[in-house]
Amino acid sequence: FDSQRDIFYTSGDASEARLLLPPISALASRLAELLSEFPEHSILEQLQGLCQRLMSLPLDSPLAKLLTGLELLHRKALEWESYAAKHVSILSQLDGVERLIMRWHRLLVHTW
Repeated sequence: FDSQRDIFYTSGDASEARLLLPPISALASRLAELLSEFPEHSILEQLQGLCQRLMSLPLDSPLAKLLTGLELLHRKALEWESYAAKHVSILSQLDGVERLIMRWHRLLVHTW
């Protein structure tokens, strides 16, 4: 119980944090494609910046910090989706992000 609480709020868990890299890398690649099509688009630039920030955080960061960043990225991505045509969608890349958010929320609930 305490060790799970620790990985969320103080010590982190590198093996869990590594799960962040594949979905964020996939999203970042898609965003790079879209930015080449829509240079300087504000939402796309913000999303790219969030991806870079998340990938630059140390793997021993508390999961609560990573989860907060992931949820912010997800909300901003849904903003893009609300305006995006189907051919510029990032929904398939968001699937991995959403699964990780749900996984970490389940872990968080088990710390209560």
